[in-house]
Parts: sequence; C-alpha cells; structure tokens
Amino acid sequence: MPTYYEGAVGSVRTAVTREEYIEAWRLDQEQNGRMKKLEIKKLTVFLLLGLVLFAVLPLYARFFTTQLAPVALALACAGLNVYYGLYLPRWAAGTGGRCFDSNCLLGQPFEVQLYRDSYTVKSDVEQYTGHWTDNTACVESPRLFVLTGGWDRNLLILPKRSLTDQQVEQLREHFERTFVRRYVRRKS
Repeated sequence: MPTYYEGAVGSVRTAVTREEYIEAWRLDQEQNGRMKKLEIKKLTVFLLLGLVLFAVLPLYARFFTTQLAPVALALACAGLNVYYGLYLPRWAAGTGGRCFDSNCLLGQPFEVQLYRDSYTVKSDVEQYTGHWTDNTACVESPRLFVLTGGWDRNLLILPKRSLTDQQVEQLREHFERTFVRRYVRRKS
C-alpha cells in the first residue's frame, strides 16, 4: 500500500448503523474492556462454584456446625455467573446504543481514505487523520472491521457491506501485516 505522499490505495464511502455500532462497541469491550477473556472468567467462576458445592461444603460441614461461609461463597459465585453471563453482554449493548444515540456524528455518512501507514476520515462536518500505530487493535467480524483505541475516535468502523470482496481481502491482508498480534479475526 502506498504512503500518504504516494496517494490513497482506495477509499470507502459508508455510514455506520446503530446495530453495527453496538456490535463494534461489544467487540471493543471483548478486546480491551470489561468483557476481555469473558469465557475464561465465566468458566473459572463456574468451576469455583462446583468446587465450593461439592468439595468445600461437605468438608466444612464435618468440622463446623454452621455452613455460613461456604454458602456465602457459593452465592457469590452464582452472582458472578449472573454478572458475567447476563449483565455484561446487556451492559455492552445498552452502552453502545446510548453512545450512538447521544452522538449525531456517528451515524453520518463518511469517507475513509486508506494509506499504508495512515488513514483519513472525511464527512460533511469533520475530518481527521490517524496512523495505524495509534490504534490498539483491529478486530474483524463477519460484518465489520473495527479499529479500536484511536487518537481522535475510540472506534473506526468499516462495515463490509460497503466493500467489495477484493477490498475485504486487501484490507484483511493489510491489517494482518500492520497489527500482527493485535489483529483478531472473530467468527461471530
């Protein structure tokens, strides 16, 4: 891909929908936020709950007359399972939706010019330039390319519906080369 001075490799004109922004917000939270390694957290809490119920509780009952401590620990584990399994995914969807609704610029049509080491985003009301090194990660889902942790905006979202198959492959190769370990390809 050429640099800024050699000209753009291509440009994409698109707009992000509310559903796409919510999905991008969730992907960002799974990569960098509260939902990072969520499956491991849920599995750990579930195994801890099983350990408390089937090992600690009977052992504790042999030596003590009250079982308040293991029951409290089991309830805490069950509460954490509800928190990780139900609350966090709903929180991510709700927060992403509220963020999109509160910022009228997020739904505006924009054009992204892509270069080897940078990008430029232009819309009717704003223009900004970023470098790939400003972003913390690139997450690809079946519907989106999401660049997280940018300097001017936390999320740069490129919906695949606005790209040709050739552009999708070209961007995938570029992001894999640019972000290396910080490039994540999600199946769902």
